[in-house]
Amino acid sequence: MNVLRYGGLWWTLGFALALLILLGSLMPPGEGDPAFPDKLLHFLAYALLGGWFAALSSHRVAVFLLVLAWGGMIELLQGLTPLRQPEWLDLAANAAGAACGVFIARLLPDSPFALIESLIPEPRHGQ
Repeated sequence: MNVLRYGGLWWTLGFALALLILLGSLMPPGEGDPAFPDKLLHFLAYALLGGWFAALSSHRVAVFLLVLAWGGMIELLQGLTPLRQPEWLDLAANAAGAACGVFIARLLPDSPFALIESLIPEPRHGQ
């Protein structure tokens, strides 16, 4: 795996994404018809989260398990809120999304972050 110049930034943004998912999952549900079905949102959020961290780490099984544990913890926390409730199908959608994201990241020949960094010029020192 290539060493990333901005690895700390990518990890920080990934943790911010995980916190955003936490906050969105614990907020009161919106009113009316959602733009996307609930389970699709779970799948997409955890596919992004799993793929993000799998692209940063060579420990993809650990990434999958940690992302799944994050989703499980959030489902349990929803049981402590007055307007949310934990659902097994949400956890299943989280697991399917995380597995898909990790699998796609494994198929990529290089990290998408390395591609982005290759587009950013190297800083010039001494000028």
